[in-house]
Amino acid sequence: MKKILVFIGIALFVQITFAQNITNAKWAKDVKAATLKNLHQLNNEIFRSEQPTKKSFKELEKMGIKASLNLRKYKRDNCNAGKSGVKLFRVKMWAPKIKEEEVVNALKILKDVPKPIVIHCKYGSDRTGLICAMYRIVFENWTKKEAIDELRNGGFGFHKKYENILQFIENCDIDSIKKQIK
Repeated sequence: MKKILVFIGIALFVQITFAQNITNAKWAKDVKAATLKNLHQLNNEIFRSEQPTKKSFKELEKMGIKASLNLRKYKRDNCNAGKSGVKLFRVKMWAPKIKEEEVVNALKILKDVPKPIVIHCKYGSDRTGLICAMYRIVFENWTKKEAIDELRNGGFGFHKKYENILQFIENCDIDSIKKQIK
């Protein structure tokens, strides 16, 4: 009886793991980097990470990254980017209070700037997760549910205390945002 229960447990674990891998196939892929712990690639043009250091900007440039979108309210990239050649963009966001105007501005930048681009905030989790989720919805036609699932469960470190970010995604008018971006 004990062997049967162990076998059933293993079979369930394998089945659950396999189902998760199918669900996660569209999610951003982990990118190994010497200087960044939370670097992921959404597609050929969009990467996401935590705050890059001086060494990180050099590494990103070697990877072919042409631009950086900083979502931090109080920290600029100028010193860290140095002479890396990565073009810098910034939209000041504060995770506890997300404003539609900031989201629209970030999406406009993602639409118009040289790519590939890396999007970042301090940890690459919450503000970065929001903008990546909105990118998925607006430009890749993901459902809100799919984008929220990747944001929460994609391994980027989303902090549950920022439920307001999930509420923003659930409640925003995507058609209105698309019109503002054009």
